[in-house]
Parts: sequence; structure tokens; C-alpha cells
Amino acid sequence: MLERFMKSGAAALAVCAAPMAVAHATVTTVCSTGSANVCVDFALTNIGTTFTLQVSVTSAPGTASLYQFGVASNDAGVTLSNPGNLLVDGSSNGGWGFGCTGLPGLGECAQGPTGGGGLHQGDFASFTFTANGSDGSFANDLQVHLQDVLNGCSMKIGTGAGDFSTAGKNGVGSFNFDDAACTTDTTSTPEPASLWLVGTGLIGMAGAAVRRRTRVT
Repeated sequence: MLERFMKSGAAALAVCAAPMAVAHATVTTVCSTGSANVCVDFALTNIGTTFTLQVSVTSAPGTASLYQFGVASNDAGVTLSNPGNLLVDGSSNGGWGFGCTGLPGLGECAQGPTGGGGLHQGDFASFTFTANGSDGSFANDLQVHLQDVLNGCSMKIGTGAGDFSTAGKNGVGSFNFDDAACTTDTTSTPEPASLWLVGTGLIGMAGAAVRRRTRVT
């Protein structure tokens, strides 16, 4: 009996001494500049070589709809595979699936409904994947695609500074509109006070003209 007790105790010690899997997480927030004011949180967590990518729309116009998001490996020794566990706001959603063409070059990508059926401000989505050849981390690039952000135009946002043509806010990440004719700035509308000043100026000019005409007469 003593021998059995010692063996069971040794087994318990071995279990306790075994290394525990620890989750690691990195979060990057990328925001556009200009009046569109789009901000997306990219969270990448992992236990070993199993990673979870989650994107959250923290700020965006009411019309904006995030419908594609994904990840690319920038590490020559790491390949991505086995996408799964696709969740939208924490639940499975039949309108979403894997594979998208709007963000070329990504290793794994998820796509949801177009026409405003994607993620809006306050929504989030995630999926898991395997990073083969990773030691628990790898150089990566995370991207999203939003529709109808401003003036009916779509916007792409990435964590990489060179992903897209315009630098993100505070130099973090980058973004651009799909249509070069779109702009992040809107035409400003004169305030009432400004209109009043313009009106009084015109009235003053008219009065001066009348006085000059009277003196000439």
C-alpha cells in the first residue's frame, strides 16, 4: 500500500510540475484620420500555436458596416491554417463564413453579409486559426474592410504602416478608401455667427455705395 501511495504521489507531483498553457494577448487600435472617425481594435491571443483574432468596431459612422477581417503571416517560417470557431458578438452566425477577395494576401479571412449586414459600432467578431511553425508568436498583419463609411465609399484598415496609402491616427497602422474620389473630410457648413458677420458686411458695403452715389448727385 505504501508503494502505491508513493507512486500516486509521484504522479501528482509530475502533473503539478507540468508546464501550464498560458494565453498571450496583444491589442492594437487603428483609427482613420479626418471626419470619418473610424476606429477598430485588433486583438490577437494565443495558447501555443492556436490563435484567436478578434476585431471590434469602437467608433464609426452609423452607416459603416465591417464585413471582412483577417490575418496574414509576415514570417517566412509560419503558415496559417485550420480557421474555425467563427463568432459574431459572441455567438455563431450563419451569415458569416471564411474566405474573402476584398482583402487579398491574407492567410485567413472571414466575411459577413454586405449591404449593411456586418459589424457596426459596438459589435465584434472573432475566429481561431493555427500558426504552423510558430513558437507562440509571429510577425503578422491584421486587416478589416468596411462598407459605406463615408459618401457611400468603402474603407480598408490595417495594423501595418505600409498596408494602405494613408497613415492612421498617431502614426498607428494605415487606411484608405476604395475609391480615390472619396475623402475623409466633409465640406464645412458656415455657422450662424459667421453668416451674420457676412450679412452685416454686405449691408455696410451697400450703405457706403449709397452714400457715395448721394454725394456724386
